[in-house]
Amino acid sequence: MRMKPFPVMVLASLLLAGCTGKTAVINPELIFQQSDAGKSGLAYLSDLSRKLEAELTDSSFQPGKKGTGGAARTALQQKISEAQQHYGAEQARVMEQVNALFLKALETCRTRGRFYMVLVADAVPAYDPAADLSQKVMEEMNKTPLVFASTSPREENNSPPSAE
Repeated sequence: MRMKPFPVMVLASLLLAGCTGKTAVINPELIFQQSDAGKSGLAYLSDLSRKLEAELTDSSFQPGKKGTGGAARTALQQKISEAQQHYGAEQARVMEQVNALFLKALETCRTRGRFYMVLVADAVPAYDPAADLSQKVMEEMNKTPLVFASTSPREENNSPPSAE
């Protein structure tokens, strides 16, 4: 009978950790959902999504309206594409900032607790709840507030998008 590589790696790392130092676990999904930075990022992205949707809804192109031809349709498609690109870039930026704060807080908690390694709780078949650092990592993250603002000059100036 052959064992799959991932469970073997987890078991080997647990054995190694047991021999050389303490091991902790975290629940990253819980941390990202419940930390102030995660909530702030999600709120910012939700607000941005609503604003972009409102911009598109207010667009002058309305199917079936007399005089709305291919040029208006093409302009609308371009606006949709720009909105998707802007949202994707902002989403990546928010995730990058939240993840950087998460990693910094995680490393602070790991070194403070003198843990040899920290594993994702979902990858560990069983563990003592006292080994869960999720709450401490959230508390450490919450010490550094993240405030998100648009990087788009058109939103900062409240001017229409350029037609370049």
